[in-house]
Amino acid sequence: MAGTLSATAKGKARTDDGGAPSSSAVSPPRTPPRRPQPPAQPATPSSSAFPATPSSKHKQSRITSFFPNRKRRLDTIPFELSPAEKRAEKRAKKQEEADVKVLIKDIEKEEREAKRAEIEAERQLKREEQVAAALERQKKARIRANWNSWCERNARPNSKFEIPKADEKRLWKLHRSMTQCDKEFGLKRLELHCLEHCSRPNWHTDGATEMLLYRLDDVERLAWRKEAMLAGVECDNEEELFAKGRSLFLQKQIAKTASKEASTIQADP
Repeated sequence: MAGTLSATAKGKARTDDGGAPSSSAVSPPRTPPRRPQPPAQPATPSSSAFPATPSSKHKQSRITSFFPNRKRRLDTIPFELSPAEKRAEKRAKKQEEADVKVLIKDIEKEEREAKRAEIEAERQLKREEQVAAALERQKKARIRANWNSWCERNARPNSKFEIPKADEKRLWKLHRSMTQCDKEFGLKRLELHCLEHCSRPNWHTDGATEMLLYRLDDVERLAWRKEAMLAGVECDNEEELFAKGRSLFLQKQIAKTASKEASTIQADP
């Protein structure tokens, strides 16, 4: 017994000193390797389902009673109308079709009336335009007649004047011929009879014929009077009439010049 204790004490001393354990120490038992097992198959609903037991039925009844708002499924029951109801439904359908036809007829009638009213309005507008155009033509004709009558009342074809010798050098600055009056001011022969004139040899015919010259101031005033009277201006004051006629004449000349320039620009490539 004493020998066994001494041997045990010696072994502990070796272990405390850091020595390696002796070969006589007991090693743990080895486990044998396991054989490979096939993979486990998932449980199917049929295999996982369990038969209903009284306890499970009791639980289901408790759950159903706990949710009273849950609606039960109702089986559809075929429904068939009675003969009287079928006749009433048929009459209602016919009445609805008749109402639809009446409504369509009313809509078509309203459309025809609207179209007829539109055509009548267009005709009325056309008649009014024609009447307005006729009145405008009558007004222009009346104004032209007034101008012609004024020219006839103030005509003096035999009235002449003499050009002073001091104005001989400025002859074409102070005077205009009949052709120039027509081109520059739009005055015709009968209208120029209202002005005094002067006879001079015509250089176009080497003095074989004479040409008529008119004072530029008289020509301008006659042209302004013509523009004012043809525009329907009525003034008792002569100077006011000439001022309005001059303004109209200048506007007309500016418009004519602009139109000529525009046509020239369009003609150029």
